[in-house]
Amino acid sequence: VVATLATLAARVREAELTAPAAIVIGEVVRLAPQLAWFEQLPLFGKRVVITRQASQAGEWQRALEAAGAVPVLVPMIRTAPLRDERALARAFEGLAAYDWLVAASANALRELGTAARECGASLAKLRARVACVGEASAAAARGLGLSPEPARGGDAQRLVAWLLAQGEWRGVRVLLPRAERAGGALPNGLRAAGAVVDELALYRTEPAPFDRTALIEELSAARLHALAFASPSAARHFAEGVGAAGLAAARRAAVAAVGPVTAEALRAVGLAPDVVAETPSAAGLVAALEAHFSGEPREGSR
Repeated sequence: VVATLATLAARVREAELTAPAAIVIGEVVRLAPQLAWFEQLPLFGKRVVITRQASQAGEWQRALEAAGAVPVLVPMIRTAPLRDERALARAFEGLAAYDWLVAASANALRELGTAARECGASLAKLRARVACVGEASAAAARGLGLSPEPARGGDAQRLVAWLLAQGEWRGVRVLLPRAERAGGALPNGLRAAGAVVDELALYRTEPAPFDRTALIEELSAARLHALAFASPSAARHFAEGVGAAGLAAARRAAVAAVGPVTAEALRAVGLAPDVVAETPSAAGLVAALEAHFSGEPREGSR
């Protein structure tokens, strides 16, 4: 807010500013347009809900803050480890026999590393090529001392297409760490090509508790400008958690999906996305939000 002393109180009320606040008095105020770098950031003033679990939200928070947004963390999911001792023993004893390690999520790789430590196994025995669905899972693979192929596509369908283009798959052995839910494009596509796929369920996804009433109230009042979803499970748990009233309120905000698979899950629960990131990453999502909001009036006076 820029005002004279006579009009300052009225302007503050009009802009709905509250404590804490700083007041600058004098000629230096004339420099406000040149000094207001933060207000010129592309997402300045936008409050964006991050629905992924807190332990994985850091990169998203930093990317949003760098663009001037205010991240609001409301996790919709949390993961719980699963351990099938027999399946783990078979997988770790036969690590050297696998031709490929294929991962559709960073969670699966992190749990694979944890399970190996718990079993006293060494992933150094793995001589397989490593394929990851995106940069987050590739980073998790590198954290385990593995050397993944360049991240491919950002969703399972694109990863399968790239894998099948690598050559003959008949008889190729694949280790696929995953969440509890079986099936999907990766194992089905590889098996259809003749691969032998060992799926290793290492975790399950559960709904995370959140304040339903408070979230719906904030959405209904249009105090939240965007909802960002990083996975189909987050989309499903959001819809189940807020119900019909919450879905109606959510349409007052921009609904953003990190990729096409998450976008499809949002459509399935009746919440068509307004924004779909071209690159499945925090940076990609922020860029898509910037493009979405670029035509709106700036909030530079606040």
